[in-house]
Amino acid sequence: MRKKILAILVTPLVALGLVLAAAPAAMSSVDAEWTANNHSAITGVNEVRLVGGATSVEHLNLGESVTVDTEIRFEYKLDATATCTAGAPRVFVFVNGVNTNSWDRLLSTNAQCGTDGPWHAVTFKSEQAGTIGHAGIVWDNGQTGAIWVRNLKIGDKLIQFRSPVAPPTTEPTAPITPTPEPTPSSTPSPEPTPSATPTPDGGNGGGDPTPTDDVPTPAPTTNPGGELALTGQDTNGRNVALIAALVGFLMVCVGGAGIAWSRIRKVEAE
Repeated sequence: MRKKILAILVTPLVALGLVLAAAPAAMSSVDAEWTANNHSAITGVNEVRLVGGATSVEHLNLGESVTVDTEIRFEYKLDATATCTAGAPRVFVFVNGVNTNSWDRLLSTNAQCGTDGPWHAVTFKSEQAGTIGHAGIVWDNGQTGAIWVRNLKIGDKLIQFRSPVAPPTTEPTAPITPTPEPTPSSTPSPEPTPSATPTPDGGNGGGDPTPTDDVPTPAPTTNPGGELALTGQDTNGRNVALIAALVGFLMVCVGGAGIAWSRIRKVEAE
């Protein structure tokens, strides 16, 4: 009997756990990133660095559409110990299951190493019309040293090897306006003129009236602190709310216990 009760309580939790475990697996099945292999690295949004003689940077499902003769272009730079030879460096794309790479495509015209200069530009054309699946940049066949590859373009689109980092946003600040220095007055202030008419004893020479006992003194407030005093009515209201909350909580507990007990009785009857 206890096993049946335990099964009733555990079964929904197990089902929920299976749903949560399956969600990340479904999300991770879609590849949307370039991957640097061995000692290579993605060094910028549009640049990668390949080191050693058996490495690559690849994308399993690039998803770019091409037509026959769509131009694919990239630039590369060699370090002091690297050379362009033996099929490397090269860029490849798979379209409709057909592999097209820059080295084999340009070998007949001796253009596989690209133009001269610190950055060599290589341009070749797609052999198939369709969507590019697997694609990559390869540095292999026992090459030494390192190369940098940048600005891979398919048609007119510049390929990003990683998402750009958004710059931090800052609130604009208003310019500070300097406060002008006070200008000294060129006209001297006149000296006060004594009153020609003598004032009676106790006067103030025609100035502000002197306070007298006839001026009423303001009565002190009942609450000098300025805060509202807690009255008996407010206290009673809070007590009533607290009691109502406790009663509601007890009713929920009793109801839940009743439901649980009825299910247990039903299982025992089986």
